[in-house]
Amino acid sequence: MRTTSLFLLPVLVGLSGCLSGAHPYLPPRRETAADLQPDPAGWGATRTPASSPLYGWDGSPVGPPPSGTVQRTADTAGHPLEDGGGSRLVLLDLYQRAVEERDEYLLEVEAQNRALELAEGRFQELSAQHDELAAAFDRLGVEKSDLELENADLAGRLTTAQIRRLEAEKAWLEAAIEWQREARRRRVAAGDEGREDVR
Repeated sequence: MRTTSLFLLPVLVGLSGCLSGAHPYLPPRRETAADLQPDPAGWGATRTPASSPLYGWDGSPVGPPPSGTVQRTADTAGHPLEDGGGSRLVLLDLYQRAVEERDEYLLEVEAQNRALELAEGRFQELSAQHDELAAAFDRLGVEKSDLELENADLAGRLTTAQIRRLEAEKAWLEAAIEWQREARRRRVAAGDEGREDVR
């Protein structure tokens, strides 16, 4: 009983739809002689109104609908699919070229990345060397300042020593001159006493 009711349910629903008039019955369309004639353009019976012109893939306007010709200018840029008509082989060839160009670009990018890494490593090495040289330059500057101070001190000491030596030589010379004068006086005095004794 249940199986029979389940089987009759779709049939009743379909009949109620037909009887309700929601989907009216349309008679088959009869083909005319114009429908049986072949379309020279091969696009079917649909026609575009003359008020809206058609344009091709290159932007050039398509001729009047009855003729179905395409107007071309002398300076058209052309398209890769124009010669092959967009065939599958042309598309595959273009895809293969694009893949090869992509692979070449990937290899070039990898080479550029390696060169960039090497340049960054070299830059870090040069930065470290620059820091070391700057520290050494600072140390040498400090040492130079110390040496200049030491040289100035030594020059002052040498000058002082030379002045003292010259003063000592001057005193010695003065003492020697005075001693010689004194000796001469003594000799002169002794000579006078001898003369007086002789008399």
